[in-house]
Amino acid sequence: MVQYTLPAGATAVRTAEVRRQVTDWFLTKEKANTDVIFTVDGFSFSGSGQNAGMAFVSLKNWSQRKGDDNTAQAIALRATKELGTIRDATLFAMTPPSVDGLGQSNGFTFELMASGGTDRDSLMKLRSQLLAAANQSSELQSVRANDLPQMPQLQVDIDNNKAVSLGLSLSDVTDTLSSAWGGTYVNDFIDRGRVKKVYIQGESDARAVPSDLGKWFVRGSDNSMTPFSAFATTHWQYGPESPGALQRLRRL
Repeated sequence: MVQYTLPAGATAVRTAEVRRQVTDWFLTKEKANTDVIFTVDGFSFSGSGQNAGMAFVSLKNWSQRKGDDNTAQAIALRATKELGTIRDATLFAMTPPSVDGLGQSNGFTFELMASGGTDRDSLMKLRSQLLAAANQSSELQSVRANDLPQMPQLQVDIDNNKAVSLGLSLSDVTDTLSSAWGGTYVNDFIDRGRVKKVYIQGESDARAVPSDLGKWFVRGSDNSMTPFSAFATTHWQYGPESPGALQRLRRL
């Protein structure tokens, strides 16, 4: 198995290019040992996202790949070394364990939990310190964080006081934003004997860039329309693809 992860914000096109390079490597340089290779973009053991992917390699029968250089472990080491030179991705190969629960792809999982109001940035620093210390231990190997890089996220800051002073209902503000930029379920309808759901959502060209927020308006108590730009601002920040929690505490 080969897992590849691209930098935060990498597109599916870049992920597909890395997948092509991984596939070509096994079908050319390891052609004598490879039977079938199956790849999946958007999924990995670290999480799901368009910057992640997996390759599952089925090797030929042992009788066709004799010698220590052609074992699954040797092939995985070569794959990690040579494919690790791909500039766009962090990549490593692993072999399924001979005994379930024992092997380089198993070991143990450690959850680092935040308490006492520790924010994510501080938790990330502690994780880096823990990984550095663990990798210096002679009793451990291949210690790594099993998650995806933090992704760019658009933060919308709403000035509640200003919105209320403009005669707007805060519930109308949040409903408009979530419906326009996310999507809101409306109802069901019957189409050729099948039940289908109806959602409302803004046109893609009206929510493509942060400045598009100013194209959206909220109806006030006096029936006037107020643009989001009058009471809201945006900025980019980095955050997890899917926030993790354990016992309602932040965790990594």
